[in-house]
Amino acid sequence: MGAGKTTVGRLLAPLLGWRFVDTDEQLVARFGVPIAALFRDGERLFREREAAAIAASLHEDLVIVALGGGALEHPETRARLAGDAGALVVHLQVPLAVAVARCMAEPDAAVRPVLQAGDALAARFASRLPWYQAAELTIATEEQPPQAIAATIASLVRVRATPPVLDEPNKRAP
Repeated sequence: MGAGKTTVGRLLAPLLGWRFVDTDEQLVARFGVPIAALFRDGERLFREREAAAIAASLHEDLVIVALGGGALEHPETRARLAGDAGALVVHLQVPLAVAVARCMAEPDAAVRPVLQAGDALAARFASRLPWYQAAELTIATEEQPPQAIAATIASLVRVRATPPVLDEPNKRAP
């Protein structure tokens, strides 16, 4: 929440020529109600729906998927991301106070379910942090413009996709 996943994802997709998917937007489109309304059915059901949307998105090639801030709470989602050898999981790191300030500045701040958590928000953020920190790449977003973050990720993706150059014609890559 507030780290810039959707903003960076939208900028990154054209840099790579890939498709961008925001799982929250997918859920809103599928169920025809805002995320806050989906949470009224209970967070457990919301996470199940979210996990299904993520699983469907990860079946595509050349896709950037912006996960909801709590998506990694779902064990199936964590396992799916860890088991996908081609996936690059990126943690857009932001201090909680900055994330909250960014979200409060948005027009829909009053309906963001997680912002209604009050004092429990810090505990929730801390409980998710180990999952975020397990990402292959962490980028601090507080003082970088989204365009620079997208360019950094695009460069890394391109490097990963380029086969190694071998000095000897018959030598195999490691």
